[in-house]
Amino acid sequence: REYLLEEISEELDILRKQVQGELKGSGKKNSMKSGILKDIKEALDDLANDLRLNPKSFSLTELEKTSEELSQCDKLILRLNHSPLVNGDKLNIDKQALLDQVFSE
Repeated sequence: REYLLEEISEELDILRKQVQGELKGSGKKNSMKSGILKDIKEALDDLANDLRLNPKSFSLTELEKTSEELSQCDKLILRLNHSPLVNGDKLNIDKQALLDQVFSE
């Protein structure tokens, strides 16, 4: 339990720092990305605060679930950074290839 709690605290610190950096960098220029990052940061800050103020209130099951949620959050941030939709890149869709794929399955 203590090991998991320490691992979660470290992961939280890494994710919070990463999100803060994104908000100061590329996320600052994009309102959609900035809004999503601010929501993520708020959730991470709340969790960090809860864990530090009252770590004994978390059961082992809750800690395991929290660890999994942090892993998913890391994946979300990665996807957010590479999403052409969120980052305002032009989307090029090969309509014929899409139709070919749909009708060949």
